Amino acid sequence: GVGRHPLAEMQLPLAFAFALWCHVSAPPHSPRTPVRSLRVQRTLRAQAEAAAEAEAAPGQSGNPGSTVPQSIGNLAKNIIGAGVLSLPAGLAAGTGLVPALVLATFLGGFAGYAFNLVGRACDATGKRTFRELGLATRGPGLAKAMDYVCTTKTFVACLSYSLVIADSFSAIFSSFGVPPFFANRQVVLFGLTGCLLLPLCLLRNLSALANTSILGSAGMLYTTGFIVWRLLDGSYAPGGLYYDSLPATMRPAFAGSLNLWSVNINTLVLVSALSTAFIAHYNAPKFYDQLSNRSVKRFSTVVYVSFGISILVYVTTMVAGYLTFGTASQGLILNNYSTHDPLATASRIAVGFAIVCTYPLAFSGLRDGVISIWGLQGKPVFNRLTVGLLGAITALAVVIRNVGFVNNLSGSLFGSSVIYIFPALLILSVLARSKRQNGFEGKVARVSIGCGVVLSLIGTVVAVLKEFAPKVLG
Repeated sequence: GVGRHPLAEMQLPLAFAFALWCHVSAPPHSPRTPVRSLRVQRTLRAQAEAAAEAEAAPGQSGNPGSTVPQSIGNLAKNIIGAGVLSLPAGLAAGTGLVPALVLATFLGGFAGYAFNLVGRACDATGKRTFRELGLATRGPGLAKAMDYVCTTKTFVACLSYSLVIADSFSAIFSSFGVPPFFANRQVVLFGLTGCLLLPLCLLRNLSALANTSILGSAGMLYTTGFIVWRLLDGSYAPGGLYYDSLPATMRPAFAGSLNLWSVNINTLVLVSALSTAFIAHYNAPKFYDQLSNRSVKRFSTVVYVSFGISILVYVTTMVAGYLTFGTASQGLILNNYSTHDPLATASRIAVGFAIVCTYPLAFSGLRDGVISIWGLQGKPVFNRLTVGLLGAITALAVVIRNVGFVNNLSGSLFGSSVIYIFPALLILSVLARSKRQNGFEGKVARVSIGCGVVLSLIGTVVAVLKEFAPKVLG
């Protein structure tokens, strides 16, 4: 049934989160890891330093790398995505406006710090991928865990994209007077998946789509501006231009007064939504590797400016959306806006087409991850796997309709690992090389791991109850 499916899906990820917690107790250089002696450590460090010096030397490479401003723009584009559209609903779940602002700022800042930790681990080990970092610091166990988490997270991201595509284009078709049958959500989902997404996902060369991320960024920025504008012009307030065109469940609701200070168990819904929104950490090695004249200091500048921009966009969208619709804010905030509103239609078009262009890129990462984990190969496998994975995603998109729930669940299960657990494990191993694992930063890393495990367990339960048994939470 619909109510049982997410719980069944959680068993493996929850077991994985517990296993990660147990893994922390193992010494960073136990016999299970590939770094077994001081001699090997020195050899690896010398090789890493030699490689770093060679790569940093001017004129030694045909690829000059990205400048700091270019890297800031690219990373900000990588962070800011469709997850921002679920934040008003996360706030509406029951957190006061003031605590929500503090949470968004703190968690965004900590996500930036964790992203920076991955770059520092790259600098210390000379490794350039998430998997290589896991192998070099904690051995094949952590490397495999990273593979599984990143692949599963990409599957959930594609599911989220399918939900946004179905909702956005269904509303777009309704706005243009398309007959109700063809504007039906299920018809739109199956039609666009079969006629558009499947052919794009079957492409082996996606270079033509590589630069479409700027379209996604423009769509997100336009959407943020649109949400702020509609708050200020009062079009959706009682008596406003589009108020009467909304279904009763979509109209602004504030339960008598604005919630300013509440903090309760439902706050974990917002924490999970923010964790999903700020996830980009599996790309940290790539950003570090592609930075020109790379150094920890230059990388830190890129990271903190990019996350600062993201925090500003996220807070603006979250607050403006919530102040417009209150507790009626939907998991995809664009669903609240009238199909008669031309600016809302333009926003749906911008976001919808940007996600269509982004979908094959994300799906390629999912398919490559599955192929790598299972050791698959060959063109028949490529085609069958593409159809099978896309079919599974589409089937789930029929059953699960709330993109906010998907993002909240994803934040609890995967944001906890990718933001709070993996970077902390990496930096603990790096600190252990200089006997600093028990210092202040080592203590922060251990607290981060503990918080990540708690979020993965309790946050997941709260996200599921909020979706399927909201009365339990009060």
